[in-house]
Amino acid sequence: RLGSLDRKIDADGFQGLLILRLLPIVPFNLLNYVAGLTTIPWREYASATAIGILPGTVVYVLFSDALLSGSAAAGRGALLRAGIAGMILVVFSLVTRQFLRRKRASSQS
Repeated sequence: RLGSLDRKIDADGFQGLLILRLLPIVPFNLLNYVAGLTTIPWREYASATAIGILPGTVVYVLFSDALLSGSAAAGRGALLRAGIAGMILVVFSLVTRQFLRRKRASSQS
């Protein structure tokens, strides 16, 4: 099983790891461990991780800012910011997925 996973990661490398980093349901520590068992180059791992954690970081920062603002009017603002942040995360994930599909399709042609 590990051999087939290693071949898949070796073939997809950056793209596969980036997609997994963008999915909020994949446990971060488990993904780190599995990536460490494969032959993915360090630069690809680091760059996919750096790009993949940006949307989640933005969501957490915006949501935390809304929670810490502390005024009564901030409740509505917090909900609005959380909604916007969630939408950004979903849109970024979908756009990245489409971009990678098109890139993969053009490279196979």
